[in-house]
Amino acid sequence: SGAFLNQALEFLIAEHRYVDELYAQLHGDQIVFKDIGDHILERNIFGVDINEESVEIARLSLWLRTASKGRKLNDLSGNIKCGNSLISDPAVAGSKAFDWEKEFPRVFAKGGFDVVIGNPPYVFARENFEQTEKDFYAEHYRATKFQVNTYILFIERAIQILQNDSIYALIVPNSWLMVYSGANLREVILDTCQLRQIINLQGFSFEGVNVETIILIASKSNKKDQPFDVLLNHGQEFYLSHQLDQDSFRTNDGMEFKVFADEESVGLTTKLQEGSKRLDDIAIIKAGLKAYESGKGEPKQTPEDVKARVFDHLYKKNDRTHRYLEGKDVNRYSITWAGQYLEYGNHLAAPRDFEIFTSEKIIIREITGKYPRSIVATYSDELFLFNMSNIAINAKPDSTVLLKFILAVLNSTVMSYYFMKNTAKSVRKMFPKIILKDLRNFPIRVPSLADQKPFVAQVDVMLENSKQLNALTSGFLKLLQSKYTLPKLTRKLEDWPSLDFKGFVGELKKLGVKLGLAEEAEWLAYFSEQQAQARALQEQIARTDREIDQLVYQLYGLTEEEIKVVEGGG
Repeated sequence: SGAFLNQALEFLIAEHRYVDELYAQLHGDQIVFKDIGDHILERNIFGVDINEESVEIARLSLWLRTASKGRKLNDLSGNIKCGNSLISDPAVAGSKAFDWEKEFPRVFAKGGFDVVIGNPPYVFARENFEQTEKDFYAEHYRATKFQVNTYILFIERAIQILQNDSIYALIVPNSWLMVYSGANLREVILDTCQLRQIINLQGFSFEGVNVETIILIASKSNKKDQPFDVLLNHGQEFYLSHQLDQDSFRTNDGMEFKVFADEESVGLTTKLQEGSKRLDDIAIIKAGLKAYESGKGEPKQTPEDVKARVFDHLYKKNDRTHRYLEGKDVNRYSITWAGQYLEYGNHLAAPRDFEIFTSEKIIIREITGKYPRSIVATYSDELFLFNMSNIAINAKPDSTVLLKFILAVLNSTVMSYYFMKNTAKSVRKMFPKIILKDLRNFPIRVPSLADQKPFVAQVDVMLENSKQLNALTSGFLKLLQSKYTLPKLTRKLEDWPSLDFKGFVGELKKLGVKLGLAEEAEWLAYFSEQQAQARALQEQIARTDREIDQLVYQLYGLTEEEIKVVEGGG
């Protein structure tokens, strides 16, 4: 639609008027520039899009911006063009191949553009690229690595088409800051650019786009000696959070851009890592199974198999059929099995080793919770199958590190702090998640077997109290649903212990249930009794959580000041 170019045009016209007025104030007369909008439009605004219709719409919107009665419209065919911004070879892109230097010779006669702005498309190579395209990218872009995304290539393209000491500003996903596939791009930026600002939009970029984005502002420059700003936002307001030296990223694993970690959190992260072992070195970490994918499994699954979910059951069909968990079934220190079964075997798309599910394990939900309870993990020694929405941690053979000790540390505020400050996907407002790569690097300080016992004892208390609380709350809801034939409950009813009785009755009314006086009196007595039990268990769980946190603070040797930082760090 040309939205970016229209805003650029408006900005340049306003700047020109400001300079004109300033000149008049200084020299007593005003320079008169006729049709300044047309002049800027023809000489300063350029754009490329792969879609013909988008190009036409952009030209039209720019024309309308400067149109006036009786004046011929500008010819923008030399400025706003259709083509594949990433590929210059017709053998790869056909008629859409686009050679920037040939298409904009006047611009590149002076070295390139002064400013590049945009919001590149987000497309994974595994989804839409032909092999010839992948080969072209590998040959012409340093940023290509593993499963490349188009926006990563567009960032490098922006750098390529700029002249030296010029600026680019792009709205892009935040994942490239630390993911493995962004390592080459990060190196390109460190080698060729001076970062100026990284602005975390935290979900407030484009309506309907479920991608967490940042604004990346940098200059193509050999000088990289200035700190850059990290800006965060409250709604539509942005504020300077801290400054960082980009060269500090070179020492990070994969040159990760840990931009949301300020000096204080970097120091605390270093302290957590000192004397600790990587979780991957003390335990076995695996993703859950993948049940369905067309063309996978033995025999290969058909699209009809996938659609019908032919291996899902609501009962134990045979000896290979076992209880099955999704991400929503896993909670902190508890499992709420929804009654699903899955038939295990090589017919599944990615069944994983059966031992993952049969042995004692920690199960971690991929989608994380709210700080300071970001990590959502529990323990089980029962046979549960679970999908890739969950991660398994199993003990290594002959290990002296107890799984329940590891669970206590993972579910602590300290590990939530580490997770928030050191992983890209933790800061997302939409579906923040923990991934295998990040989990493997968690720093676990391992004490003696005897010193692990207090952690284990507290975890046992958490598991038992959580089990009792789940049984109580789910039993109450089952009674409610069976008595009044309620197919679906409101969210507030699902969290009934937090309601007062008036609120409870009000939620029932929303579902069409009206209680008579006698019935209401019966429910009041039962509700009050059950709620008192539930709240007592909740208080015990919260108290034990705090006690585990204290054990973990002592484990890592945190000071009172550091504890305050951790507890306020979300």
